[in-house]
Amino acid sequence: MIRFGAHIQEQAPRCASWLHVRRFGDRFEIRGDREHDSGEPQPESTPSSACWRWSGRRLTIETDRLGLYPLYYFHRPDEFGISTSFASLARLRNCWDLDDDALSVFLRLQNFVGDGTPFREIRRVPPATTISWDEAGFRATSVPYHREAAQLSRAQAIDGFIDLFTQSMKQQRFRGRTAVLLSGGRDSRHVVLDMAERGETPYACVTVKHMPPRADEDARIAWLIAKRLGFRHVIVEQPPKTLDREIRKYVSTHFESHEGTQAQPLVDAINAGFDSVIDGFGGDFLSNGAQIDERNAALAREGRATPLALALFERFCPWFGSEAGIRALFGKRFDFDRAVAALEVELARHLDEPNPLASFYFWNRGRRNMAQVPCCLYARNVDVHLPYVEAALFDFLMSLPMEHTVSHAFHDDAIARAYPRHADIPYEDKRAAPQAARRWPAARMDLELALLAASRPSARLSQTFLLPRLALRAAGARRYGWVSSQQALYYLLVESLAAANSAFALASDSAIRHTSVERAVAPSH
Repeated sequence: MIRFGAHIQEQAPRCASWLHVRRFGDRFEIRGDREHDSGEPQPESTPSSACWRWSGRRLTIETDRLGLYPLYYFHRPDEFGISTSFASLARLRNCWDLDDDALSVFLRLQNFVGDGTPFREIRRVPPATTISWDEAGFRATSVPYHREAAQLSRAQAIDGFIDLFTQSMKQQRFRGRTAVLLSGGRDSRHVVLDMAERGETPYACVTVKHMPPRADEDARIAWLIAKRLGFRHVIVEQPPKTLDREIRKYVSTHFESHEGTQAQPLVDAINAGFDSVIDGFGGDFLSNGAQIDERNAALAREGRATPLALALFERFCPWFGSEAGIRALFGKRFDFDRAVAALEVELARHLDEPNPLASFYFWNRGRRNMAQVPCCLYARNVDVHLPYVEAALFDFLMSLPMEHTVSHAFHDDAIARAYPRHADIPYEDKRAAPQAARRWPAARMDLELALLAASRPSARLSQTFLLPRLALRAAGARRYGWVSSQQALYYLLVESLAAANSAFALASDSAIRHTSVERAVAPSH
């Protein structure tokens, strides 16, 4: 029998920082790290920085303006917890209430929005935020990001993009063996072409293969680019998908992403063989209209948050699980209307931006989902470079009107204009034939999940719906392919955390690490 808690415990972060403060009258009980800093505390640093400090009577938390580096916190009048790890923070208390609004959105979009998490009381610290907590209570100040629309023609915008990207790359200081993550798309191609133009040679271009059934166009196109430039090219193979890999994904991405499984072998390869890595994070959202189409662009221009929320769910939900599947798994708890209302609130925050959809996608899908790999998963000795979010380039791209990028040709045209000698290299063919699915690993994972779910009765997940369908799908019944094992596994993990499963209890030696009791000091006047 699979031991449910053991899987999660094995994947729990080993180096997470956390602090737990409780006040008893004039005394404080302190456990964990009094100070934490994710990097150089510079507001425009890359990757981003986040820090906290306990002064003896006041806790102060600060995040930089992008907030890519995650911090999670909860607070009460006499208690405050903060951690770099969602799972580590969740283990500090015995029981949590689920945030049904946040989970309703997550189950359909594959990412949380705003500062939401699976638990109502745990929030993620927003960008450009200062939080303080002491005897006087909780105070938070945030500076909302906003750009005025750039008054540039499309040609001028392309020239500005080319110049600022070159400047951003020149600012990077690569150390030792440098890897460029190279795909069949635009963002990484722009990186390697710039390096070649300036005579810089990475130690290797690294491409991770896709998991079946997605076609392996990245590997094919990246090989063509590396060969043209004379760069070494390394292809990372995908091991079979397993339940352990899926659990590792959720814990390492702080329960913020259904994605991440594919990145695991890539991260392992970078951590083992490189000193620096260049990631094109953010480029597709900022420069090429990723996930934007004319219909949704029109709704955003008109400021119609409700129909835009409906359109986004219509676009994404079939990828991650149908409405019928969500209703069958969870009943009415994560109702569609609840999800629409929550998403509408977040969308409204972006409608005044020059490109409302790029803003929404970057601050939510980008920051809350895609940034987990470069900002959380690499070893601490690996320098991470994110040229697309350097301040000048980021601000410029965020100021471009939606009309410049909605055609999805803006970045293509910029690359062709900057490097005409390489304009003939094709991009990935999204209509390429899919890879053959690996039958046995998928069947094995379905069976493992069925056994795991059976061993852990759920208060909300319908086992009478899930278990027989997993078993039949493992046996080859294709008509149950729409049953979302990802959503079921995710919910079981979250529910276990919420119910204070014993496997999540802090070990006694860890729980008393740096524990002390301090008498509160009255504020000086």
